[in-house]
Amino acid sequence: MPKVSVIIPVYNGAKFIKDAIDSVLAQTYKDYEIIVVNDGSTDNTEEALRPYIEKGLIRYFYQENQGSANARNKAIAEANGEYIAWLDQDDVWLPHRLEKTVKVMDGDDRIGVVGGYALFINDDGEITGNPKYDSGDKGVVNYRLFPFNRIWSGTTLIRKECLDENNWRFDQRFFPADDYHMWLRFSVKYKIYLIPEVLYHYRIHGQNLSLTETGSIADETIGTHNLALRDVLGINLRVDFRRYWHQKLESIEEWREFLNTCARLSDLYAGLDFLSPTDKLKARFYYNALIYGFWNANRDSLLKDVKLNDLLPYMRLGWMYLGYKG
Repeated sequence: MPKVSVIIPVYNGAKFIKDAIDSVLAQTYKDYEIIVVNDGSTDNTEEALRPYIEKGLIRYFYQENQGSANARNKAIAEANGEYIAWLDQDDVWLPHRLEKTVKVMDGDDRIGVVGGYALFINDDGEITGNPKYDSGDKGVVNYRLFPFNRIWSGTTLIRKECLDENNWRFDQRFFPADDYHMWLRFSVKYKIYLIPEVLYHYRIHGQNLSLTETGSIADETIGTHNLALRDVLGINLRVDFRRYWHQKLESIEEWREFLNTCARLSDLYAGLDFLSPTDKLKARFYYNALIYGFWNANRDSLLKDVKLNDLLPYMRLGWMYLGYKG
């Protein structure tokens, strides 16, 4: 049996699917199978896949159009690997992508998801930019999934046992944030580990649903982002997450909602038994920094009457982690 099952859902992806599959075949790590699920394509996707099918390089399945989440689930059901890796039809992996993620996963059985960094490319495969990363986007990152998703699906390796023992599958109701919904579920049960290296090229073009051509959050993602937070963590925010991207707030009520959410998530992630004391402390400081950052960005306008001392009841400082209350 292969160690890794590489899953590629495809819908009308004839233009780029060859690049995607070839990037898997070029991996330095070779213990894998490739499962391609054609989700009812109406273009010549199957024709583009034919050489790979005939050479036995991929396991190919066709289904009537049901959406990418259901195509992923079909592939999971067919997967033989211990680990699952994802690749979208229009994106490409760097050659060391599997080698790097398998090494980390093999080293710690408490890790459920391993990911890495991405770069943006255009239709011609030319690098056009990169997502914003900061110094904390590495190692264990469970607590860093708010206020927005930091995990690029195309970089991830998932322990299939975690999916099976929880009966977790991707949920089309949350598309195109169904991956974010999945990472939130993992974040409260298993370690999520981020390798600070570029493993993946994400192609930006007019058909992207998660991001616009400028790399900002697309309209279709906003509502499902909120739904995912509510479904997994019970957080019911009424906010356009593109404002969070720029640390912008629109009302005092929204500010209070943000404060309460940060305090709640700080307590949640600092209380997870499978995280180390160091990672729990990092969770505390992360949410402290979020609160301070948003206050600082808005203190000359919306929050001009809010003082720094007013934040303290919501900030879980380092010494509070050691057991003091304040």
